[in-house]
Amino acid sequence: MKTLVIFPFSKYSEVAQEIPVEIQKYIDAEVKTIGLHFKFVKGGKNVDTGHGMSYYDQLQIFATNKEDIPIYDTGFILYRNGMPFTTDRWDLCINNIKIIDECPEKVVYGYSNGTGQIYIAQCTSRGVNSRVMSFDMEKREAVLKNQLEPTNEKSFKDWVYRHINESLMHTDVYHDDQNLCVAIARHCSRSVDATHDWYQIFAWKKSEGVAKSDRVYTGARTSYSKYSTNYLRSNISIDGIGNIQFTARSEFGDVNLKEEYSLKPNG
Repeated sequence: MKTLVIFPFSKYSEVAQEIPVEIQKYIDAEVKTIGLHFKFVKGGKNVDTGHGMSYYDQLQIFATNKEDIPIYDTGFILYRNGMPFTTDRWDLCINNIKIIDECPEKVVYGYSNGTGQIYIAQCTSRGVNSRVMSFDMEKREAVLKNQLEPTNEKSFKDWVYRHINESLMHTDVYHDDQNLCVAIARHCSRSVDATHDWYQIFAWKKSEGVAKSDRVYTGARTSYSKYSTNYLRSNISIDGIGNIQFTARSEFGDVNLKEEYSLKPNG
């Protein structure tokens, strides 16, 4: 039987990065696209590819004393592709434009994208545009959340996803009457014809913390047949004293797993 040590949730969290002053100014400011010396126009276009819609953003900056021609133009930026087998780029879309500071020679502005990033940039009256800084607000919020103990089964499952921070995960949660909640996180080798190539156990003892196993690599055989997967069909059982038994069998029958874990308080 393997022993898993329980630690506070904060042990597994990074230190949340402080919000820079310039980013805080952007957060506190109201949406503003027209100032005394500069004007921002967000445009874009939608294109029907025949397979789906493609979406583009465009940002133009004008000097208010010559509004007929933009001094800066991003052109059309494709952030969501309507063609099959392509990847969306939500990090390229432009949202919530705010003028932060300006004078006749320069404007400082901020905007956000579709993945939680905030950018501060500046543009001169001659159209020279440059990025000043960026800040990942979504990551900061995830770090703060990971420092807190979950409140229910769903928030525990969300904590596991944030902690692993990898795509192609399947997670099932089990619980007993002893304030113990156990999650099985299983990773897929790829998005199609997938195999569960590793798994990891997380045990949440309420008011105490969380214990986790090492990643266990299954060695399951990969299928190269279309629409065929080799997933682990797994189960958790918890006895009356909180010991955990994990069993799993792959769909192809090439993996049979049985692991037992006991929980130990830290210290």
